[in-house]
Amino acid sequence: MYDIKNKKKSGFTLIEVIVVIAILAILGAILVPNVLGYRQKAEKSNIQTSAKTIVSSIETYNADKDKSTDEISDASGAIGYADGISDLVSAKMLDQSKIPKCLDGTDGITSVADLQKVANGDFSVTAINGTESTIAVDSAEE
Repeated sequence: MYDIKNKKKSGFTLIEVIVVIAILAILGAILVPNVLGYRQKAEKSNIQTSAKTIVSSIETYNADKDKSTDEISDASGAIGYADGISDLVSAKMLDQSKIPKCLDGTDGITSVADLQKVANGDFSVTAINGTESTIAVDSAEE
C-alpha cells in the first residue's frame, strides 16, 4: 500500500523562489547603471578619438595648401567644415564609414571650433546609438 507519510517532497518552495528573484532584482538594479555608465564613457572616448583624427586630418590638409581660401577653417572665404569633411573623404584622408554622424558636418558639429572642443573632451553624449550617437558641446568659454 502507498504510504503518504513517507513521501519526500522535492523542489523549491514559493518563498525560496521569491527570495532568489528578489536577490537577482537587487543585483540587477545595482549593475545596470554601472554598465550603462561604462557604455557612455566608451562612446565618449570613441567620439573624442574620432574628433582628434579629424582635427589631425584637417591640419595635414591645411598644411599642404598655399592660400587660406583653400584651407578648411571657420574663417570667411575658407572651406567650411561640412565641405571640408567631404573634401577629406574625397582625398581618402578619412573613411566616411568611420566618421560618427555627430562629427560629419551635417548634424551636430558644424564648425572647426566645435570640433576642437570635442577633441579636447568638452562635450557630453546625450544619446548612445553607435555611429548615430548624439552629443552636446559644452558652451563654456575659455
